Amino acid sequence: MPILNASMIMSSERLWLMFQALMHDFSSQRSFDVAVDFLAWGDARDRLSDYALNKHGPDLSEIGTTWLSNYVSMNALRPFGRSDLQKLGIASPFIDAAWSSTSFAGAQTWAVPWIADTRLMYYRRDWFERAGINPHTAFQSAESMTEAFARLQDAGYDMPWSVVTQEDWIVLHNAASWVWQAGGQFMSADGRRTHFCQPEAIAGFTNYFNTYGPYLAPAAQNLTAQASDALFLQGKVGVTLSGHWLKSLLEEETAYPELQETVGVASPPCVPFVGGSHLIIWNYSQNPELAIELLLFLTSYQVQSTFVRKIGQLSVRTDVWTEDAADPYSQAIGHNLRTGRSFNSTYMWGLVESKLLHVLNMLWRDYFARPGLNIEEAVTKKLVPLSKQLDRTLGSL
Repeated sequence: MPILNASMIMSSERLWLMFQALMHDFSSQRSFDVAVDFLAWGDARDRLSDYALNKHGPDLSEIGTTWLSNYVSMNALRPFGRSDLQKLGIASPFIDAAWSSTSFAGAQTWAVPWIADTRLMYYRRDWFERAGINPHTAFQSAESMTEAFARLQDAGYDMPWSVVTQEDWIVLHNAASWVWQAGGQFMSADGRRTHFCQPEAIAGFTNYFNTYGPYLAPAAQNLTAQASDALFLQGKVGVTLSGHWLKSLLEEETAYPELQETVGVASPPCVPFVGGSHLIIWNYSQNPELAIELLLFLTSYQVQSTFVRKIGQLSVRTDVWTEDAADPYSQAIGHNLRTGRSFNSTYMWGLVESKLLHVLNMLWRDYFARPGLNIEEAVTKKLVPLSKQLDRTLGSL
């Protein structure tokens, strides 16, 4: 019996076992078996790059949405042809933000959406009530959000909020929302020139620091995503910006029972970021038709509406998401997936992304170390030379 090899990114052994069970059910109804290699997010990029360089490994893989350009530039991926897209129903089942990052400038399709990801504001309703803050208006704008932080401080809460500021991809994802809100872009359509130094983008980065920075108490500075989430889960901060996974942690039967009834959610006051992961088929695959069959199964309504939700992830299908007017979480997620944006897949975006992330990390360190720093000047000083360097590199390749 033929064997199709796949690699999937899973964050825990429990999820691995659940996916293995799903593959067992799938294989029992097919004429081939599926062998799955599970990757952790921390080392997935390196493992995937090894597959691309060595032209050997699984037939199908899960990748982060922003990683796509790396493997396209290495000529490592099998493109999806017209017949493949017809089987998928073209782009119709998928949320716009997810589908837009599967191709370059809307041309050749190189991936298919698998999991969605977005950011939410989580807040303590009891803290807001004591501070006299209306949660329905607190996150409508940068001004209303910072006013809420100030009122939390005035009410005696010394850590009004936390957010990840250490070198983590989430830092760039969060900043992107503010760049887009200001009308900025990161790259030209062909990916050969950077646009993150144009006035709108600089204004967006500046707004990001000026909104998120002033109310980060010393104990809430230089945090990883896990550390920021932990502060909120421990009841030490009133507001945090995090992913859908935080809701799953709050709902665990034995964890944080005192918070389960007091936490509210809202969309952030800027263009929502939508990321997640895609499924790709490697160019060296000897079983592309079998890989297509598995891909169709994983992106089907059946799997997206049951299995994806069961493992606590967000579906990429529009027909799976139904917003419940009585459920603020459902409303916030639905709003983000409808109106959010992803990074466009452009030439060598992976290089640009890693360089930008490094600069943002340096800016956060400077921001915390130098009170009174003129952040607009600091942003401009760091990003202008980076832009020139990247433009030379991209133009010469």
